[in-house]
Amino acid sequence: SRAKNEAFRHKKKLEADLNELDIALEHANGANAEAQQTIKKYQSQIREAQQLLEQEQQQRDKAREQLIQSERRAHAVRNELEETKTQLEHADRQRRSAEQELSDVMEQVADSTLQNQ
Repeated sequence: SRAKNEAFRHKKKLEADLNELDIALEHANGANAEAQQTIKKYQSQIREAQQLLEQEQQQRDKAREQLIQSERRAHAVRNELEETKTQLEHADRQRRSAEQELSDVMEQVADSTLQNQ
């Protein structure tokens, strides 16, 4: 009977231990499920951030290409402006020379007219 009582107490202790382990397992499973949801949420946020990063990199590359093209156009316009200035200066010199030549011819005509009178 003593051995029977001892076995019964031992059985009750094992049942109590088993219940505690079941409760601990439930808590662990709940925590694991929550951790899995958190991991999925973070993975989703990482994917979104990566997509956003890729879009921003593409926009940066497009902007960089537009900048390069704009700089090329600006350089071409500056060269054209310098060429136009040079042509304008040349045309201005020719105009002044023609005006001087006209003035000289007018003066010669006036002198000839005075001499012929």
